[in-house]
Amino acid sequence: MNRILTILVCLTATCCIHAQGGKNEKMDRFIDQLISKMTLEEKIGQLNLPSAGDITTGQATSSNIADKIRKGQVGGLFNIKGVTKIRDVQRIAVEESRLKIPLLFGMDVIHGYETVFPIPLGLAATWNMEAIEQSARIAAIEASADGICWTFSPMVDISQDARWGRVSEGNGEDPFLGGEIAKAMVRGYQGDNSYTSNNHIMACVKHYALYGAGFAGRDYNTVDMSRIRMFNEYMYPYKAAIEAGVGSVMASFNEVDGVPATANKWLMTDILRKQWKFDGFVVTDYTGISEMVPHGIGDLPTVSARALKAGIDMDMVSEGFLTTLSQSLKENKVNVEEIDQACRRILEAKYKLGLFDNPYKFCDPDRPAKEIYTRESREIARKIAAESFVLLKNQQEVLPLKKSGKIAVIGPLADTRSNMPGTWSVAVDLNKPMTLVEGIREVAGKDARVLYAKGSNLTADPELEKRATMFGRELGRDNRTDKELLNEALKVARQSDVIVAALGESSEMSGESSSRTDLNIPDVQKELLAELAKTGKPVVLVVFTGRPLTLTWEEKHIPAILNVWFGGTEAAPAIADVLFGDVNPSGKLTMSFPQNVGQSPLFYNHKNTGRPLEEGKWFEKFRSNYLDVSNDPLYPFGFGLSYTQFEYSNLQLSHSQLRTDGELTATVTLTNTGKRDGQETVQLYIRDVVGSVTRPVKELKGFQKVFLKAGESKNISFKITPELLKFYNYDLDYVYEPGEFQVMVGGNSRDTKMATFTLLEEEKISEEALLDSVQRRTFNYFWNGAEPVSGMARERLNVDSNYPLNDRHIITSGGSGFGIMAIIAGIERNYVTRAEGFARMEKIVSFLERADKFHGAFPHWWDGETGKIKPFSPKDDGGDLVETAFLVQGLLAAHQYYANGNKEERELAARMDKLWRDVDWNWYRNKENVLFWHWSPEHQWDMNFRVRGFNECLIMYILAAASPTHGVPAKVYHEGWAENGAIVKPHTAENLPMNLRYQTGNIGPLFWAHYSFLGLDPNGLKDQYANYFDEMKNYTLANRAYCIRNPKNYKGYGENCWGLTASYSVKGYAAHAPNEKEDHGVISPTAALSSIVYTPEESIDVMKYLYQKKDKTWGDYGFYDAFSETENWYPQQYLAIDQGPIAIMIENYRSQLLWNLFMQHPDIQKGLRKLGFTSPHLDKKK
Repeated sequence: MNRILTILVCLTATCCIHAQGGKNEKMDRFIDQLISKMTLEEKIGQLNLPSAGDITTGQATSSNIADKIRKGQVGGLFNIKGVTKIRDVQRIAVEESRLKIPLLFGMDVIHGYETVFPIPLGLAATWNMEAIEQSARIAAIEASADGICWTFSPMVDISQDARWGRVSEGNGEDPFLGGEIAKAMVRGYQGDNSYTSNNHIMACVKHYALYGAGFAGRDYNTVDMSRIRMFNEYMYPYKAAIEAGVGSVMASFNEVDGVPATANKWLMTDILRKQWKFDGFVVTDYTGISEMVPHGIGDLPTVSARALKAGIDMDMVSEGFLTTLSQSLKENKVNVEEIDQACRRILEAKYKLGLFDNPYKFCDPDRPAKEIYTRESREIARKIAAESFVLLKNQQEVLPLKKSGKIAVIGPLADTRSNMPGTWSVAVDLNKPMTLVEGIREVAGKDARVLYAKGSNLTADPELEKRATMFGRELGRDNRTDKELLNEALKVARQSDVIVAALGESSEMSGESSSRTDLNIPDVQKELLAELAKTGKPVVLVVFTGRPLTLTWEEKHIPAILNVWFGGTEAAPAIADVLFGDVNPSGKLTMSFPQNVGQSPLFYNHKNTGRPLEEGKWFEKFRSNYLDVSNDPLYPFGFGLSYTQFEYSNLQLSHSQLRTDGELTATVTLTNTGKRDGQETVQLYIRDVVGSVTRPVKELKGFQKVFLKAGESKNISFKITPELLKFYNYDLDYVYEPGEFQVMVGGNSRDTKMATFTLLEEEKISEEALLDSVQRRTFNYFWNGAEPVSGMARERLNVDSNYPLNDRHIITSGGSGFGIMAIIAGIERNYVTRAEGFARMEKIVSFLERADKFHGAFPHWWDGETGKIKPFSPKDDGGDLVETAFLVQGLLAAHQYYANGNKEERELAARMDKLWRDVDWNWYRNKENVLFWHWSPEHQWDMNFRVRGFNECLIMYILAAASPTHGVPAKVYHEGWAENGAIVKPHTAENLPMNLRYQTGNIGPLFWAHYSFLGLDPNGLKDQYANYFDEMKNYTLANRAYCIRNPKNYKGYGENCWGLTASYSVKGYAAHAPNEKEDHGVISPTAALSSIVYTPEESIDVMKYLYQKKDKTWGDYGFYDAFSETENWYPQQYLAIDQGPIAIMIENYRSQLLWNLFMQHPDIQKGLRKLGFTSPHLDKKK
């Protein structure tokens, strides 16, 4: 198979590719050397992250930064803006410090850089993952152009309480949606996580964990909840970011289980690193370490030590690490290994970003002018902003407005630039955004007259307004009285045809440290709105907000309400685009809007109490409800109107029952019944009706944003699998439970169509029955799937019978050797009769006798109908000694099976023996003391591959030594294969001891532990170089351990899903191996299943897992060759060379049949003794 060619290429290049793979191995060596040169103070210095900017959110500031950089006491800086400034500071680090270690430069690039997109809560309202990813992509381009290589984003904290100001920075109340957005943001910032270009930056998911669940919605407040709630409602978005490959994590301010997150080892190590396999670095939030002192868990030295031991790697601003860790080390409060580990993680981030290769990678002075705040980026920002706005009400189709007549734009937010971008837009030029008045004038055009009046200040209380307009976001408080402002507004309003009231919060009324207990539109603004409504003119309320507001009065009295969040630098023209109908609004809420602040926290995915209020009722005594307001939100999660109307109908499920290894499809018909084209976000909710623990009344499990022309209908489908139904149970196991489920589909969480299905009990199958089923089906590849003329194994079988290279009739020599052994086992298992098996063997031998051979050796491929060679590659058109060895291994086992049978069987055994004796192993030495892989009459030794160093070819050398006619001397094995002892190289792989030097480094693909040992019994097999069973067992366990560690965060990898070997892959055939260079997220069932003789329990666990997923992994010939859960790639294809070892090794596990046959062959026993092997089989012979 192609795996051989892959390995040959490796041989041609060199045999020194390290198992950790290219860059990772190189990085490890580089950092090992660097750390060995660093003083303790320099190591601790890498853990220090001071602020160099103007914005401070805590109480501390760092001083003497330049001097500290020279002393190696700074690992990075944040809040420094401008490529020239950053280049100057980086120069100090790499030219004036002892070890010239570059700095990280971070910034809160939250929803854009200078081109600012809607606040994250607004971005979430687009429900458009491509748009969200694009916003992060543009932010990364602009930030990197200005010297920034690290952003403190995405924030993925789930919050169910609108009182908390930082809901503006998050994605809302739902963990599923939050997780999808987290992945999109990480992709936008980091690209493919390789950081090869200079316009991707490292992301930092925050605030880990539970920051959005503080009591009473008060910022930085205590969090206390059950772990079952934690995992089911809050943790998934963090985990999703980790799975997407986020480079760093920020610890949260709050406590979890009574311990501040910054010192919480359970969070930072047990969950984040051990369970989720995060391998980046963790940074504190601003002064997070020093803030643990008022938390009351120790003084600065104590809390600093606790943070390090918990798993914190970088200290933002507190300088607790810098000032206390040296003394703590002397006092044994921390150890040097902990400091080294934290230092290593910071250095790894710098290495991955390419800063050691080029410290000025992000400091090109020509980039800002070309890449920041470009027309193209602003156009995209305008489009995304318009998509984020949520139409909450449009009575009598007040909207869209006509681009004619008199339009009064009134309100304190109508003529502000600085508030348009929204909170945490720290790099923006606040003078650049248009005001809403300007935006409306531009879009309305010359036929409309736009009038303006302020109408009121932000609030009646000037001190409150001052607190709500910090960081340059002042509205310019008008000194006129409230009455004077109101009268002016009413005068303007009466002149107009329609009123646009621009009201709500200022941008800093939401965000960090901006919690509110009153969620109404502020006092004087609300009074203004009431008076405008009395004019009798149509009023369109444009709501600026960073959180859900209580718009109960507004909903009753104002005909049109458009929620516009804070839409970024292009907010004003985008709002106008929607107001005038150039864009049809399609935003949907990602937080429930309450009727009253007293309902907070409020969220759609709540649980029922034992006394739930009946649906449709407002109040009932002794039920779970309020006296003064209904339980319902004013606007539910997922809600949002359009200028057209959408109708849902005909919800159907493909099946009424779902197996644990199956899937079903939910389909609904969506019709645009209005007169305008528009977009609708179709939402899928599921309810687990009965659980071992209480379950939510519904949970979002899917969504699709769909464009429909007026009058158009489409069927919208969702796949539902058992995986989608999983939750954390009382023991915190992630499980699905059989029973009834409700499927709800609609345009929001309230207005849905419903259908039901039943998840069936998991199919029970005994271990022995499972083994037999897998072996039988895999045997069928070589029986029913064989090439009919030759009886040999086809190279590949595709279920769809599509063979683009017209290679259906190509047969494989090595795979056929495996097939011969599988058929022997099949006879013994009564899959076929002995007579049927004999007839097939006779057909195979007859073919081999007439087929092309080269000095007795077989080619890699033949045409199964003619027996003529089918070249494997341009020069591989002759004998292939490795494939020959695999075929001969099967022939010798079959020889022993028939040698003492009836007359016909003995004659067949003799014909097999002749094929064995005809192989001229000495010819393939090419007069050297090593075996060559290939020879052909036309190209001779041009391929020139000498086989050395451990791989799958041990069997070839043993057979060459064992040949009774063309046996090679022992020195060929010792000098060629073992390289005069150089094959021995004690080392570790995934902390497991290994003794051999493998062809590609620490370890290679797992088939190296299989092919030679299908007949060759590794149990007790030893020579001067290795104990082969112990070696191959550790080799297998290392492969498994790597998959469990999962450094590339591929979906599905774990204790029950492991095994990297050569197989099909998403991008073509590849030799997958346990290192980051050769691991492509593809699991090959043959890898773990064929290792059953080394790791029976672990391999059977994989078999059970794959069997549970058999709708995707299982076919007529057993498990398909490979799959990738990350790519959702499940090709229905088989390869002979992968199927054979499964059947053979299962039989060896069950009965040792094939080992016993092969090892009893007298020639094999002679060959093993000749080379100095010992084995229990040899002892039996004696």
